[in-house]
Amino acid sequence: MEKRNELSPNLINRNVSQEASNDSSDDAPLPPLRKQGFFWRIWFRFYDFIKNHYFLCAHFCFIFLISFLSSFIFWIIEDGNVSYTIAFFATTSAATCTGLTPFDVSTIKLANKILLLLLINLGSIVLLSSMPVLLRLFYTWRAARHSSEPSMIKAAEKLKAPLKVLIMLIFTYYIVISIFFCGIIGLYVNLHEPTRLLLKERQVNPWLYAFFHTFSSFNNAGYSLLTDSMIPFAEDVFMQLSTAFLILAGNTMYPMLFYIWVKLWSILPLPRYRKLIFRELLTHPRKYYTHLFPFRQTLALTGFWLIINGLEYIIFFLEWNKLLSIYSTGNKLLIMFFQTISVRLAGFNNVDIGALQIAHLFVYILAMYLAPYPFVITVKQTKHTGTSRDYKVGRRIKRFMYRDLIWLYIVLLVLFFIEEEREPLTVAPKPFLRMLFEVFSAYGCVGLSMGFPNAVVCFSGLFHPVSHLIFVALLIMGKHRGLPDSVDRAITFKPEILRNTSFIRSDPELQARAKKQLGKAGQLINIDDEDSEMEE
Repeated sequence: MEKRNELSPNLINRNVSQEASNDSSDDAPLPPLRKQGFFWRIWFRFYDFIKNHYFLCAHFCFIFLISFLSSFIFWIIEDGNVSYTIAFFATTSAATCTGLTPFDVSTIKLANKILLLLLINLGSIVLLSSMPVLLRLFYTWRAARHSSEPSMIKAAEKLKAPLKVLIMLIFTYYIVISIFFCGIIGLYVNLHEPTRLLLKERQVNPWLYAFFHTFSSFNNAGYSLLTDSMIPFAEDVFMQLSTAFLILAGNTMYPMLFYIWVKLWSILPLPRYRKLIFRELLTHPRKYYTHLFPFRQTLALTGFWLIINGLEYIIFFLEWNKLLSIYSTGNKLLIMFFQTISVRLAGFNNVDIGALQIAHLFVYILAMYLAPYPFVITVKQTKHTGTSRDYKVGRRIKRFMYRDLIWLYIVLLVLFFIEEEREPLTVAPKPFLRMLFEVFSAYGCVGLSMGFPNAVVCFSGLFHPVSHLIFVALLIMGKHRGLPDSVDRAITFKPEILRNTSFIRSDPELQARAKKQLGKAGQLINIDDEDSEMEE
């Protein structure tokens, strides 16, 4: 019987492309492709996944590598005071901006405090969101410099000006807010007598506290140099409001505040050409950046935030005459406002989370799970055209939620199997609720914990070393929820399919300035916008 060796169309096309691209090795025999080979199919599935999800894979590798490598540094510096799995847990928690603390942060060495602060900044949503912009700028520069195709050169040149301006806007936003709040919080904790005495009693340097607290708040990490987080500031209006603003500015409200930041720059007395660049960014924001949306979507995202936080704020009235009974009316309202802001992403607490009512804790679990969904929905809707025209988003979000719930169920099953007979579950009250809260807090990258009686660490910090590694995986998986697809134009690096800047065509004066300021950009004014091709 004749043996058949059929090749799939995809593999044939791959062979053809390989032969066409390898001019120097035309005579070299290609390895045989066997459609029925098990390992061959596994390899190409893996290759196709990497190719179709390169942004997700690059992001994952970056977070994992900095967490893994820094864990050895942390472990060596502590010199046996913590186990390696605890060190790995802590560095991953910092890199994912989660803030679950398996030890008392105030007791670790200064070098490790600085290391955690560095990891918090490396995992910053604002700074990480700038990486695709920087990579696109690099690829467009390389295409304009080295490509021999005129169309690719023109397409690359068209992107340079908006991308450069966007990089400037992102970093000025981050630097201005960080420096400003480091300064005012530092002055406050040094000049405000009760706060200064509190930090002196806890043996914490005021300026170190201000610096650490500002970046931890701005990046939604939830780490604090004080054992009891924000509880000592439960009646301090300035500390709670400034921390709440930093939490919002670094995550939940970042797309809205960044839109305002771009708008403010656009009204400055700048050259007309620069103003048109800002107008291009505001008119077609999703062509350039994953966290900048058109005005209508920005307004809708703000509305979602107000509704969700308003509902959480109302539910907090369950604690009015119970947990909050010792405070005045004004302080009660302030505590409720801060904790409502913090619960969805930041991980700071100004009340004892373990003392909340069971119904309230289940609301928190739901809030931590649903926290990224308004942003995820907006990103999915606007990934192609910048407007809400993708009618398949609902089905994708459902699949997204089903996948999350299956993953969380498996994690809970394994954790209960490991920890069932160990002390944290056998001694702590409400063990099932504590475990559920801890898992959803880790997966939501929030960092809140119900804790353990008479302990200053998170509940998961007392688990078995294998459970620590499971939480490491949980933290990293949670960090990558809602990342844009690789087909999203804001993270596509090929300049030949990003011909989307048409704002210099209509004005002869702008054409002349473009030729002077961008060189080859003057050649772009006759190129038609190809948004319709992208939408297809």
